[in-house]
Amino acid sequence: MWLRSPLIAPWLRLFLRQVAEAWLWSHGLDEIWLVTGNDPSLRAYGFYKHLSWVIVGVETEGDWAGEMKFIKPRPLVGSVFQGYP
Repeated sequence: MWLRSPLIAPWLRLFLRQVAEAWLWSHGLDEIWLVTGNDPSLRAYGFYKHLSWVIVGVETEGDWAGEMKFIKPRPLVGSVFQGYP
């Protein structure tokens, strides 16, 4: 999901991300993943790192070759932080 920052309020970006994650978790996934540019100066790179996504490395094959892959494990049920960044 890519949203132009000046056109979307920060709270709406956060809300949409939370809705997307909740939808993915509702389908029984144990972890979700995404790729973004492999450049720490990119806003998306820092954004996902700040939100506790785990960097797993650079994709080496396929359509995402050269992109940085992040994963996020399923939150613990009943976690105090569940649903929060």
